[in-house]
Amino acid sequence: MSKKDGMWRVYELPLGPKKAEYYVNSWVGGAKLVMDGVDCATGKPFTAKNPPKWAYIFLVIHLLYIFFLIGGALGVLMAFFGIMATISVSSNDNLPVAVRILLNIGILIAFAAADLGILYLFRGLIGA
Repeated sequence: MSKKDGMWRVYELPLGPKKAEYYVNSWVGGAKLVMDGVDCATGKPFTAKNPPKWAYIFLVIHLLYIFFLIGGALGVLMAFFGIMATISVSSNDNLPVAVRILLNIGILIAFAAADLGILYLFRGLIGA
């Protein structure tokens, strides 16, 4: 039996009196096996972390880069890496919220600069 929890698909595994759950990240990949609330790989308590609501603003901006900057396969690839970086930073509870927001702004600026740099490089190679 499975259920959806934000970006996680959770599969419950019946193992007698123990509660085992297999978490699969449906957005960026990865999986965790959890037994009675403890991550089997690390031995530490595990709670599924979803990006906070404010992080979706940054995710949408990365998607808009596809339409307004490079576009095409390279634009999609850049947006994908930007989205992965944003999810990773936004879901990190070890950092204060203000630092996570500033890091996400930095990620947006860095990916926009990289997109524009590649765009100008291609423009120079083509001679347009």
